[in-house]
Amino acid sequence: MEKINYKEIIQKHPWIVEKDQYAILSPDTDGFLCGLFMSNYLNWKIVGFYDGKILKIKKDTSSKNCVFLDMEILRKNIRSIGHHINIHNINEPPPNYDEIMKNCINPNYIRRFDRIHNFSQKYPLGTIHFLIFIIDNINFNTSKIEDEGLGTLFFADGIWKILFKYTDNFLEWFNFLDVGERIEWWKKLKQISVIDLIKEINYLIYKLKNIHPENRKWYGHINISAFENNKELLISFLNVLGNLTGWNYKSNNWLLNDLETYEFTKHIYSGSRSNNIFINIWSKNPLSLAMTGDSTIQYTLENPDKLP
Repeated sequence: MEKINYKEIIQKHPWIVEKDQYAILSPDTDGFLCGLFMSNYLNWKIVGFYDGKILKIKKDTSSKNCVFLDMEILRKNIRSIGHHINIHNINEPPPNYDEIMKNCINPNYIRRFDRIHNFSQKYPLGTIHFLIFIIDNINFNTSKIEDEGLGTLFFADGIWKILFKYTDNFLEWFNFLDVGERIEWWKKLKQISVIDLIKEINYLIYKLKNIHPENRKWYGHINISAFENNKELLISFLNVLGNLTGWNYKSNNWLLNDLETYEFTKHIYSGSRSNNIFINIWSKNPLSLAMTGDSTIQYTLENPDKLP
């Protein structure tokens, strides 16, 4: 079976291993872990958040100077890394598909996976896992994580549910990703029992309930439309994640003040799996697009605001 070529990824996208980058995160556990990881090992600065409807970004900061973590931004001059399926049929792509994706790192894109042929085989992990695999190729200390942090890695994006429900796909991807024995959290995972992993995940859920006692079903997603009201909640959650993983929350790397707001229009299409429908949506020049279900396309248009 073919294996992923990390050196080729880094050669095509050297920015992913460069220090002192500006980053914009998805406002959920996967995004926050990406921010903690990159701010610890490469001194990246977190300057904003994007949720498909709203962009919060540090005042006077251009999106061209940022890397979007845990999302695909469909602009050839914007750097991003995500893991969603965003094409219906790779054999009949939009004429500008590869041009638009040239600055985006995506494991499904690397394997040329699409919805019509590969939806059940899509990448089953989160962006944080893929980041660890990439960065570990230039710095073999980056895969280190505290024992208590395994639960957080498998909580992000509900990975623990996918692990048990789609085990064959999970293992097939680990083979492609060429994890081997160098990734410390993968070695640790193989040494603990299923019960111990569930206990760690349950402990994180317990911590979440204590962070947000008003919402006992809170799962680490921040509403950025009311960001100022949620800033303390976010910092508390970052400290929990940092303490569990060993990727400490460094306040000087999280530039959470003076964020400007940009509003976009998010659409959700659910219906026919026709490639013509996908091509029509793509022709609208979406800022981001993800096929989150077998017949669902979520996409965002730059309206009323434009990307700064």
